Amino acid sequence: MGCRSYSAPRESRYLTHDEVRSWKPGETLLLNGVMLTGRDAAHKRMVDMLNRGESLPVDLKGKVIYYVGPVDLGA
Repeated sequence: MGCRSYSAPRESRYLTHDEVRSWKPGETLLLNGVMLTGRDAAHKRMVDMLNRGESLPVDLKGKVIYYVGPVDLGA
């Protein structure tokens, strides 16, 4: 399978819902631009904040969050 490339030349370039919906499981993507990272604790904190009706400390609209948490190898 080929690699699809998405570039964000300026901070104002957002990914659209249609672009994200077009991605297929297992497809290789080359994302270029600002990408946020977070581990499991960061994701839990964001979900908890949203469940309490609080605003997040960063605007996630059109942004990519890359999960960089530990990998469970089933050991």
